[in-house]
Amino acid sequence: MYNLNIAALLLGPLLGVLLMELGAPGPDVHQFGWPNGATVAFGAHVALAVLTYVLARRIFGRVSVPAADTTYSPPCYRRLALVVFGLNALQVAFVVFVVGAIGVLRGAIGKSEFRSQVGAFVGIGYLMRDFIIPLLAALVAAVYRRTRAGGFDRALLVANLLLCAFGGAIWGFKGGAVMIVLPALTVLLPRIGAVGAVSATGLAYAALTAFGMAFDRLSLTQSAAWIGVRASVGAGNVAWKIWDWQARGEVFPPYWPTLGSALGGRLAAFLGVWSRDDPTVAYQYDFTAMATQVAGDFELGVDVAASNVTSTVFGEAVIAFGAPGFLLMSVLVGLILAANRHWLDVGLAQARPLTAALAVTYFFASVWPWINAGGISVLFMIPFLAAYAFAGGIGWLALRTAGIAGPPLAPLPSPEAGVAEAPA
Repeated sequence: MYNLNIAALLLGPLLGVLLMELGAPGPDVHQFGWPNGATVAFGAHVALAVLTYVLARRIFGRVSVPAADTTYSPPCYRRLALVVFGLNALQVAFVVFVVGAIGVLRGAIGKSEFRSQVGAFVGIGYLMRDFIIPLLAALVAAVYRRTRAGGFDRALLVANLLLCAFGGAIWGFKGGAVMIVLPALTVLLPRIGAVGAVSATGLAYAALTAFGMAFDRLSLTQSAAWIGVRASVGAGNVAWKIWDWQARGEVFPPYWPTLGSALGGRLAAFLGVWSRDDPTVAYQYDFTAMATQVAGDFELGVDVAASNVTSTVFGEAVIAFGAPGFLLMSVLVGLILAANRHWLDVGLAQARPLTAALAVTYFFASVWPWINAGGISVLFMIPFLAAYAFAGGIGWLALRTAGIAGPPLAPLPSPEAGVAEAPA
């Protein structure tokens, strides 16, 4: 399923760039597209990233996961599943009743209004949504894979996945419930073939359409069409616009100051580097804000705080290195994806559930946003690293509570006992 996620990240924007060249209207750039060579350039980016990923995977070496599923005893798994369910239930209750998501569920306030009113709790809420809840759910999935599970065990797994999805849905995003549960599903589902990939894609599309109908009050046709637009043209129109600027010789804003966003807003203000109190300066350090201004031709009316766009890592690379220098970033994309995949495989193969949970959480909280929207600083942003450490600490405590202190003391089954590939 890891490879399916990569395909979604790379092929959706590629289709969107192609449609822009064929004259589609861009929802973020507010204009119709025209041929400018962006499809060939983006296609080269995708091809080189995939080639690097495949070659790097060979260099790192494929890791086989033992097929035997008796590493952990059912009682240990059940304790973990119950502990995680309790922890995540407390976090969901905090967001609903303390942060105020109950207003969204009742229809009393709009989702955008809710997300702008979380105030002092915004950091805590995002820490729960993006790091702790998905990591704990992935932890349950990792231990479940190495447990000889019965019906009750499967029910506990499903209950944890549903609670995790609800923890994302209450924020009002169409994709919230899907994205927050993907880390656990990526750990849980083994290698999937073409039928599995098509089925998973169809289920995800159906879920996104349903949430569009629920949160935005759209009809079935309207919601399905909007999801299709956002997954294609919406994902590629800014990349097309950035390439068009580059092809016409336009001058982009300075790119390198955006790396300063790795400090995070509060630390940057404390050190005197930049402050959010001065939006004009802060936007120079925020790549997504800069891409939003490029998409809007720097119109003064563009509010980057309310209309951030996804330029993709391709757009970032074009701004940073031009052409053909953008291909350097394509190589880096392939290397990061391969390293992250190897990290996940090692965690699964060596029965290190916390390692696997951290790896997959890092993919969806840092690698995915980088490839989707650009802004490489998200890979090493200090607040994010602190969030991983905090979420990992809670995961470690959950494992200890369940009697799972680390890798099994007994040796893993030998290759002769049968091996299965790590998740695709």
